[in-house]
Amino acid sequence: HLCTAICSELAKRGRQIVYVQWKRLFAELVQTKFKQYEQEQIFQRVTDADVLYIDDFLKTAGNAKPSEEMLSYALEIVDARYKADKKTIFSTEFMIQQIIEFDEALGGRIREKTKGNKIMNEHKPGRNYRMRE
Repeated sequence: HLCTAICSELAKRGRQIVYVQWKRLFAELVQTKFKQYEQEQIFQRVTDADVLYIDDFLKTAGNAKPSEEMLSYALEIVDARYKADKKTIFSTEFMIQQIIEFDEALGGRIREKTKGNKIMNEHKPGRNYRMRE
């Protein structure tokens, strides 16, 4: 909800927002692995976005550690946006330290760019409003 509210406010201020679900984006990248032009189009859509909102970043089945391929794609996107100084909003079930443990280059770039601009809530039972009756 917080990420959506932030995006809504940025849109009111004239910013262009691109929303992607990580699982869907990753699937598109894997499917186009051997189709260079198509994959470049996908990368361009997310790396050129004024503001990119990545929902469920690095989400895997059973919250397993992301694969090397997934981390590689994530780093490529984050690094391009990092170098271009573009705003990226992440929702994820992983704390920043976990992302750093998965891949230091990826986590380090995210940590540096989010200094003072991150909200992290540790997972605790009962916090997921979807599980409440």
